[in-house]
Amino acid sequence: KPPQKPRPVIVFFHGGGFVMNSVATRWYHKFCCRLAEASRCCVVSCDYQLAPEAPFPAAVVDAYRAVHETAQAAFFPAQVADSTRIILVGDGAGGNLVSVLSSLIRDGLNGHLDPCYTDDFFQVVHQVIIYGSLFHFPLTPSALNPVDSIFHKLSVAEWCLKAYAPDTTDRRCSPWLAGLHDLPPTSVIAAEFDSLRDE
Repeated sequence: KPPQKPRPVIVFFHGGGFVMNSVATRWYHKFCCRLAEASRCCVVSCDYQLAPEAPFPAAVVDAYRAVHETAQAAFFPAQVADSTRIILVGDGAGGNLVSVLSSLIRDGLNGHLDPCYTDDFFQVVHQVIIYGSLFHFPLTPSALNPVDSIFHKLSVAEWCLKAYAPDTTDRRCSPWLAGLHDLPPTSVIAAEFDSLRDE
């Protein structure tokens, strides 16, 4: 049953430490289907280039292009979805991309990602960051404590980060550096035993 008025479009970015997973990963496909059903919004699940073959900032550029093209393409019937109103959702590395994009769009710096995209005709109306990574230095207690961080080994996390972005002082890598003021309404979901929960 169509909604009574057009709903925003959800743009989802998967996690995987910037080095693994894709839109075809089974659990992400299932998650996006459930998200669409629960929210009654159209969901666009987006891929981005992975490190180490495509290091930073390739993922950020791909993510912005995906949002821009989703808003421009009008994939969905106008009575069902308003693609100029975007909800950004991501987990892990995808949560990082969500936070980076929101701050860049807020500050009018999208042209630094791709000079073809200097005017935004869409609005980010909400962002959902699911155990996302907001800064990559210094390592937080939850990342350093092997007892608490049962789902991530520190050595693996360090390898992923080095493969993606050896220099983590760029705001497009560590969005915390851009400041968290004047961002869209935000939902942050943390997990008790996740190594990123302090971030």
